[in-house]
Amino acid sequence: MEIFGARTRTEYQKLSPQPKKHSETSRLLSVMWKTQPQLTPTDLASIKVRTAILHAEHDEIIRRTHSQEIAAQIPDAVFVLLRGVSHFALLQDPKGFNETVRAFLAGR
Repeated sequence: MEIFGARTRTEYQKLSPQPKKHSETSRLLSVMWKTQPQLTPTDLASIKVRTAILHAEHDEIIRRTHSQEIAAQIPDAVFVLLRGVSHFALLQDPKGFNETVRAFLAGR
């Protein structure tokens, strides 16, 4: 997480049109992550689109049981375990991540 935090800080300062707002943006994101979303089982059950819940095998932020619970509450959702990666699967295995998403979108 420390490495990720340092990387995002550097990238934010390089890419943001308001690089001095990193601390405020981080604070607001932290509040959002702690309080949102607030979806009920009824909300999840009302989802009518094809849905895949991807979860990293070594996720250090989200519990696997939580992702599995969400997938179980969405009609016909699939739970996909991304093996050998953490919460940062997109950075750790971009090829594998993209192949997984493409396969889902293609209906495989």
